[in-house]
Formats: sequence, structure tokens, C-alpha cells
Amino acid sequence: MAATLPSLMAALLAREQAQPPDRMTLEERERPEPGIGDVLIQVGAASFTPTELQWPSTWVDRSGRDRRPTIPGHEVSGTVFDLIGGDVLHRSWPMVRPGGSIVSVVEAPDGERSDVNNVFFVVEPNGDQLTELARRIETLRPVVGTVGTLSDGPRVWAEKVAGGIPGKVVLTPSSPAAG
Repeated sequence: MAATLPSLMAALLAREQAQPPDRMTLEERERPEPGIGDVLIQVGAASFTPTELQWPSTWVDRSGRDRRPTIPGHEVSGTVFDLIGGDVLHRSWPMVRPGGSIVSVVEAPDGERSDVNNVFFVVEPNGDQLTELARRIETLRPVVGTVGTLSDGPRVWAEKVAGGIPGKVVLTPSSPAAG
């Protein structure tokens, strides 16, 4: 059974590169349709980097086309990526919300749940490289400075840029359309 995504999504928009973060607006937008080589992710939470509004790739795509208004927040949660397989893959299923995805680069997910998308994605697995990647992932310990809703975005982004929030800022959907 394929998951049905909402046709609208909530988005925090930046319209001009020089605009202060607290001038971003929260709007409902049509869900984008992915093109060739694109992936559509139903986001459960997002985080951002304070300098993200200064990156050229925030404002133009690889072809040089203008992306305005842009939707910052490149660090998202919504998909589980399995890099180990076996029991770890099996234990990942309960962590995924309906409509979420499990992507494995080790083995084909067995589709334990019909309400979760599952994908086997790998060209040539290399056990040593995957083991090293898994070791590095286990050492990651993100520091979350604050958690808020998407509607808090302009305020907390401005506070983060000003140096008032240490660690990550995580924003979760604030309306049903946000998914």
C-alpha cells in the first residue's frame, strides 16, 4: 500500500538573501513534485545551519536558476537510513511513522509494514566501508539547543544567528498540512 502525502505543506520561506531571519514567513505551499534525480521526503522535523541563508546553493540550483522564495532547513528527519542490516534493520520499523521510509544500503527491507515505504539502495556494497561508516555514526552525539514549531522558525533562527542558542535548533510541523 503506497502512502498518500498531503497536497499542501507548511514552509518557512526566505525571499531575499539579505533579509534578516526574523523576516521569514510561514506559509502553506503546494507539495513539490520531484524531478529526475530528486527525492521527495515527508519531513517530520527540520534543523538549520545559521549561515544557510548565505550559501549560494540556498538561492540558486545547480543550473543557476533562481530558487526564490527558498525554503531553508536542509537537515531533515523523515527517513531511516539503515547502514548495518540484520537486527538493526528489523528494529528500525517501529521508529518510522506511517508514510515514512526505510532505506537500506545493506539488504532489501522486507516490508514488515505496508504503511512505510522501503527501498534497497546500493550499487556495490563494501563491508569494510559500511563498517567504518557505522562506527562513525555511533560516535555522533548532536547537541540540541532548542526545539520549537515551524511557526517559531523566524524567531529562533534570528536568535541562533545572534549566538543565543548553542547546538541544533529543531523545528517540528505546526499545522496538519506540514505532515
